[in-house]
Amino acid sequence: FMRYQLMGNRRNNSSDKALYCCGPFPFYNYTSLLFNGTDKYYYQINRDIVKAFKRKFLHIDIKLHPIKEDYCFNYFRQLLSALKYSKANIIYGINAESIMKSYGLMIFDFIGTAIFPFAMSLKVPIILYLKDIDVVSPFVLEDLKTRCYIVRDRKELGEILGKYAAGNLPSKWSLDIIDRYVYPIKKGHPGPHIANYIKSVCSGDKLALTPTV
Repeated sequence: FMRYQLMGNRRNNSSDKALYCCGPFPFYNYTSLLFNGTDKYYYQINRDIVKAFKRKFLHIDIKLHPIKEDYCFNYFRQLLSALKYSKANIIYGINAESIMKSYGLMIFDFIGTAIFPFAMSLKVPIILYLKDIDVVSPFVLEDLKTRCYIVRDRKELGEILGKYAAGNLPSKWSLDIIDRYVYPIKKGHPGPHIANYIKSVCSGDKLALTPTV
C-alpha cells in the first residue's frame, strides 16, 4: 500500500525532482552499528537538508526509513511546518527502489542501507551528508568521493545544491564503481551480463554467466 503525504505540488519533470532517503532514528529496537548518534545529531542533519532546499527554492521528496514510519512521518511533518517549507512531499509505505528512477538527484545521510548500491547504479548525482566521515574507512571513502558529493555541513551542502539548481552537477556515474560495488560480476556494463544470466536460466545453460567471487 502506497501512502504519500503531499505538502506541495508534484512536478512532471523527473530531472527536477530530488529524493532525500533519510536514515533510521535510534529507537529502542534499532541501534546503528556504524554510528550511534544522538537525537540532536539526526535532527541537525534533517534540519540542515530541509533548510538548504528551502534557501534554494527547490522541491524535495522525503522518503522515510521503514523503521517506525508513523513516528517519522509525524516528526517530519512537524519539522516542515516549523521551517515553513511547503515544497516537500513525505513518502512512506513503499519501497525506495520502485521510485528512485523518477528523480534527478538523491540525498543520503547514511550509507548502511541496502538501497545505496542501487542508487549508485543510476546515472544521477548523489549527495552524501556525513558530519563524521571518520566512521568510514579511508579506502571506501576514496571510492565514495569518486561517485558521490560528500558534504559535512550545511555550507558545503548549500554550495552543492547551488550547482544542482544551476544545472551544473554531473552524476559522477562510472562503470568502475558499478563493477566494484553494484554488480561485481565481470568488467563492463552489467546489462549484458544480467541479460545473459536470464537467458541461461531460461535455456538451462548454467555457463552463460560465471560470477566473479
